[in-house]
Amino acid sequence: MNSGICVTDTQSGFRAFDVNIVPVFRFGQNGFSIESDMLTEAASAGLKIEEVDIGVRYDVDCSTENPIRHG
Repeated sequence: MNSGICVTDTQSGFRAFDVNIVPVFRFGQNGFSIESDMLTEAASAGLKIEEVDIGVRYDVDCSTENPIRHG
């Protein structure tokens, strides 16, 4: 990723942020690209990114979207 931010899972989709920084994000994309766009916009705004470990299971409630076409 070219944002300058080093994260271990750019596509997690799980995000939490202060309501005061919402204007930083354009939310102009759909699909898988929004996660990358959010990181790029956060880096451009000089925001601090903190990763928090979460539990995840990929064997339940799986997406029916084709990942290649959807991405």
